[in-house]
Amino acid sequence: MCVSSATRRGTPACAALSAGVSRRTDSAPLLWSRLARSVLLIVLSLSAPKGFGRAPLIMGPQEKTAVKLRWEERRGVSRYRLQLARDARFQNIVFDRVVSGTEYVVADLEPGEYYWRVAPAQFETGRFSTPARVTAGDHPVPLLLAPHHQGWRALTGRIAAPKSLRVNGTMLIVGTDRRGVTYALDARTGAPRWVARPGAESSSVAEAWTLPVTGSDGSRLIVVWDRLVRALDVATGREMWRASLPARATAATGTMSDAPSVLVVTAGPAVLASFDVATGREAWRATLNGEPRALWSDGADSVILLGDGTLERWTNRGQKTHALSVGATTPPARVEARDGSYLVVGTVRGLAALSLRLERVLWEAPLDAVPRGEIAVGGGLVQQRVAWVDREGNLVLFALDARRVEWRKSGASDAYAPLFADVDGDGNADVLAAAGPAFAAAWRGRDGALLWQAEEAMTVAEMMRAPAERSLAVVDGGDGLRYVIASDATGLRAAALPLLAPR
Repeated sequence: MCVSSATRRGTPACAALSAGVSRRTDSAPLLWSRLARSVLLIVLSLSAPKGFGRAPLIMGPQEKTAVKLRWEERRGVSRYRLQLARDARFQNIVFDRVVSGTEYVVADLEPGEYYWRVAPAQFETGRFSTPARVTAGDHPVPLLLAPHHQGWRALTGRIAAPKSLRVNGTMLIVGTDRRGVTYALDARTGAPRWVARPGAESSSVAEAWTLPVTGSDGSRLIVVWDRLVRALDVATGREMWRASLPARATAATGTMSDAPSVLVVTAGPAVLASFDVATGREAWRATLNGEPRALWSDGADSVILLGDGTLERWTNRGQKTHALSVGATTPPARVEARDGSYLVVGTVRGLAALSLRLERVLWEAPLDAVPRGEIAVGGGLVQQRVAWVDREGNLVLFALDARRVEWRKSGASDAYAPLFADVDGDGNADVLAAAGPAFAAAWRGRDGALLWQAEEAMTVAEMMRAPAERSLAVVDGGDGLRYVIASDATGLRAAALPLLAPR
């Protein structure tokens, strides 16, 4: 038998298991990155005003826990009787069920020690295995199991933020690595549809942004990398135009207007430039008064996050209309609320709500740790929750109406932007994020319970080579499975999410 790593020493080991927006930080070693973050948090805590309040954390009753159990497959047997008890003699049985396969998660357990055993039950219950001891509650156990050996890997190089789009009925994953090479892969198999290189003469290594946009003459990919902007045909990867930048790009985004454009900010000189999506012609260029860190667009106007935490709003004609100094640490995210729309942004003090045009601060909620990366907004006509990762590597879910933290969970140290998706099929949004050695994980929206994590974990060496901060994409593979796609140490990887039960 074998169990998850919750098993105490002495438990029998398994001899054989069953079949088998956009900004990026440079990929510095994680140990130095975490040390720097710790120093920054100390400085911030020392500089916070006395009596500075904190957004309350919703506290519930003691959490239930779970154990994940696995056992050896027996020839010709697909059904097993699984028992879990509080004692080794199985007089106090808490779980007794016939299950399929060779692994199972027993949930809703009180923390503590248990004993378990399994017997073949293809037609009738056979002989039980020797009882083994397992501890519930000494570490989080995912509540859902994902299909075995479903997914793929592609040796693309590091792609920090893959995107998905449908081309001629096929779902593709697109992204650009740090050498400017753009890939389009079949989302279901990982097979390459096309590869577009920036030019044989290029040897630069820089962050890249891959933006699916729609121009007046059809869809295309806009790739911003180093000092270059390129437009590629989404179906073939053929280059349609290219344009040069005055300096290396630090962020890019697309706009949706009568004449769709791509906006790019550079540093040294600090410039905001606009390019026509259809032709590549530079429409205008404006000089910035600070170092640009991030760029965001709501489809019409755009907001630039400067290095000093100031937010500037610019029109699609290159005119700055408003500026607001709030100590921002993230680009803004738009929220559609019952009483209108507004922006939310992470700051050195916590979370702030701003008017759409940046005229004023609507409210602030102090937090224990500073938000970073990008803020994700829950879907629906009325958006009541947002999620982000803080500088301590914790995933945070925040209730906008109550202006308080619903839950805060560790394990998302290398996540740049979380996303919302219904993972367990209960009709409610859950939260997914990159999850360090576990590659990716999902937490239940209503209480933060760990729902799922990729079974295969990255090693420490792979973690050191992986992008320092990663974003995810969730796609429908067209085969009844959904895949989480992100970069690991060697390139893009897809891991299957749990199957949804029929509703």
